[in-house]
Amino acid sequence: MSKLPLEVREVLVRIMDLAAYDSHVSENVDEIYHLADQILTKYDEVETIF
Repeated sequence: MSKLPLEVREVLVRIMDLAAYDSHVSENVDEIYHLADQILTKYDEVETIF
């Protein structure tokens, strides 16, 4: 089982917070939000299985 370290999770959540705040500025920022969300979701699914 591969767990996402807490520090990495916190950074991804912070990136998502910043991207959500600035999403009206650029499409790239919106993409960053969705990529971070996909990483968190994938690890949540893996941790739930085990």
